[in-house]
Amino acid sequence: MALPGAGFNLDDLERIELKGFQTNGISQAKRGDASTEGIAWRIRGEGAVIQKPNYTLNGFEMTLDGTTDSFGHYLLESPKCIYNHDAQQVRGDGAVLLHGPDNLSVSGIGYDFYWNPDQEEGIRLVIRDAVHIELELGSIQKWKSTPIEPFEVTP
Repeated sequence: MALPGAGFNLDDLERIELKGFQTNGISQAKRGDASTEGIAWRIRGEGAVIQKPNYTLNGFEMTLDGTTDSFGHYLLESPKCIYNHDAQQVRGDGAVLLHGPDNLSVSGIGYDFYWNPDQEEGIRLVIRDAVHIELELGSIQKWKSTPIEPFEVTP
């Protein structure tokens, strides 16, 4: 990627530091009936250090929004993470907080989040330690009847 008029190619740089970072896209989540649902995602960071293929983000936020009401809106937050765009993975060793529909709140320490449409699991959040989950009582029954499993949380 070259910057017009700047006289240098960004692909030639080994390390880039940014004060703000944002990227977004749409992934497809596989349903049990082999159909797909689009999921719009956006990743933001207050600051970033880019050393391809990894982006170290400070003040990390990721939002996920389904194209239908069955998926809902999710917000994933962490003070710091490593984002790999090629693998569509975010990972971190620190605290993580997930907010979702029906007052869902999941927190823990250390995490790996994948949203690669080529994976059979589709979207997956793995929290390694100190998992705390809060949600409305009726939401479990609603999720059981939803063709897409919103997240797999593995302590």
